[in-house]
Amino acid sequence: MTNEVTRTSIGLIGLGAMGRGAAINLLKHKFEVIGFDVRKESLDWLQEQGGVPVPSIEQLASKVKIVISFVVNSEQTESVLYGNSGLIEKLSKESVVIVCSTMDPTYVKNLCERMSKDGIALVDAPVTGGASGAMKGTLTIMGSGDPTAFEIARPVLAAFGSNVYYLGAAGAGAQMKVLNQLLCGVHLAAAGEWS
Repeated sequence: MTNEVTRTSIGLIGLGAMGRGAAINLLKHKFEVIGFDVRKESLDWLQEQGGVPVPSIEQLASKVKIVISFVVNSEQTESVLYGNSGLIEKLSKESVVIVCSTMDPTYVKNLCERMSKDGIALVDAPVTGGASGAMKGTLTIMGSGDPTAFEIARPVLAAFGSNVYYLGAAGAGAQMKVLNQLLCGVHLAAAGEWS
């Protein structure tokens, strides 16, 4: 796996609010964004922004070596990666898949092992900062996985995250996201006590 990023072909799966913010900032940083989403209006939106929409995961995989997934959770991630027309069987070896979803840490560890057997590196990179942070490029990114793959992913992540952290082996990012969510809940409950 080389330690360089071509600035012309980043795949992006999931063009909801977070994915759209990431797409805007990737385009600002001169990455070509090749995007897939199940909703036609999202593909139309990407084209209007200057990105390249594709109608299938297979077409996306044929054009990129780095893919970012902004789907919701472990179940959707599994479907994108290993479901019908799954990404993993379509990507070339030594590709890097950056998953920014909130996932179960145990699932992430298992997923990393499975992907490694297919010759593809996983960067577990959950985010915090909301849709406004994605649009402003100020997300905090809690990355984990293979350190070489993370360094390949770092300039991509830095396009939409102002705080990009490498936390260690696969699953560490997911664990930190769980802690972050718990702390958010505590803070909300504490704030409610004062109202």
